[in-house]
Amino acid sequence: MSLRRHSTSGWASGINAYAVVLLLGVFGATGLSDDVPESLQRPEILVTAGVLLLAGLVVLCFLVSRIRRILRRRAQRREERRLAERVAERVEQPPD
Repeated sequence: MSLRRHSTSGWASGINAYAVVLLLGVFGATGLSDDVPESLQRPEILVTAGVLLLAGLVVLCFLVSRIRRILRRRAQRREERRLAERVAERVEQPPD
């Protein structure tokens, strides 16, 4: 195994396993690397890895948007409670 293939697969493995397959397959198919197995360069493998990577990214984006929405609602409710507490404090204070 060459240093070039090892460093590329190590970098890509932090992203996603499907991205590793896709990246190495594309590198092998385009001739950027001679050390990629032929099985990773097959078109059906590249298409499958691309579709699965895209599906994973769509799910990830969906989850991130849901989490952001939940956090925004919590912050909004917290701010509404603080405002209600301030109003209640002002109402309870006797006029001078």
